[in-house]
Amino acid sequence: MGAKQSDWVAAAADQVIAEGKRRGGAPLVCASGISPSGPVHLGNLREIMVPHFVADELRRRGLECRHLLSWDDYDRLRKVPAGVPASFAEHVGRPLTAVPDPCGEHENWAERFKAPLRAALALLGVEVDEISQTQMYLSGVYREQVVHAMRNRAQIDAVLDRYRTKKADAEVEQDEEDLAAVSAGRYYPYRPYCEVCGRDSTTVTGFDDASTQMRYRCECGYEGGFALSETDRGKLVWKVDWPMRWAFEGVTFEAGGVDHSSPGSSFTVGSQLVREVFGGLPPSYLGYSFVGISGMAKMSSSNGGVPTPIDILEVLEPAVLRWLYNRRQPRQSFQIALDAEILRLYDEWDALGRKVAAGTATDLEVAVQARSVGPAAGPLPSTPRPLPFRTLASVADVAAGDSV
Repeated sequence: MGAKQSDWVAAAADQVIAEGKRRGGAPLVCASGISPSGPVHLGNLREIMVPHFVADELRRRGLECRHLLSWDDYDRLRKVPAGVPASFAEHVGRPLTAVPDPCGEHENWAERFKAPLRAALALLGVEVDEISQTQMYLSGVYREQVVHAMRNRAQIDAVLDRYRTKKADAEVEQDEEDLAAVSAGRYYPYRPYCEVCGRDSTTVTGFDDASTQMRYRCECGYEGGFALSETDRGKLVWKVDWPMRWAFEGVTFEAGGVDHSSPGSSFTVGSQLVREVFGGLPPSYLGYSFVGISGMAKMSSSNGGVPTPIDILEVLEPAVLRWLYNRRQPRQSFQIALDAEILRLYDEWDALGRKVAAGTATDLEVAVQARSVGPAAGPLPSTPRPLPFRTLASVADVAAGDSV
């Protein structure tokens, strides 16, 4: 971390404050979104840590700020991850909260993968307000927004059409849905879950603006429908759902992966939709790059065997893990080492602490260290008598794990 590196957390907080002022003093809301479709890995963690540090900086300045963690648990199960019985293929296409936990320990598939992340966030001192999208949709809270989107489907289609291509990208499934709808001469920004098989293998065949009656057919052979002003059995497609939530929650800051941040991607499209369709404003935004594990291919929840935050906290102290996520600019990718490099990592962390204690650290180094040791509410528990990690590792090796 060189002295010339800028303080991205402070800069982002400044932008959020300015955004709040532009909105007439609106509440400050930072948002994260996680799909609990599989193990929430260390790459996914950046989706939470970037907004966390920004929200925490605002609180350090004496401002109130909510950090929303939106669980996208009403998303479909896309594929059966490695290590799960092949019989679970029958659940592909159903909401994550409607799929059973393969181990029978949790209420459903989604809760199985939420639990370890919650435990890790508690250890990391990350406080969030959780929102279940299953509960939001099924409770009818979004009914007005869903009907509004359907009535304005032509306008939404026109915005999407400015950016549609046949080139595959990270959001290929939704793009293909859009293209199919256009080729059939219609577009509907809504996918119902079938009333018979429970899957989203459905195609909307009609919608009446006045009665809000929607008709659909499913690949299972069922044809039916319901009034969207009375029934909740589906969700807006991703590129429409995201800006709808910005307006609904009044989000003033959000971060997103580089796949959502390039020109013409989800954020660009969403920024136009939130203004032109939902009467809101896009949030202040930061794109972030991927986090990897040294010696491991790009992490994927569906491939199995990916280290999760709760796993890494068996090796790294919470302060060190926080440090890894706040010392670099979000657009910088980085690798987390689980080999001999971990010794060097702890050496660097200890050296930073010594510089801060001696008063020789730069202002940025002081800020980074303060954000790492704990949130605005106070420092996290730490070792009362710290020793070099190299020394501890050598002792553990000599003692062969014998604590006596």
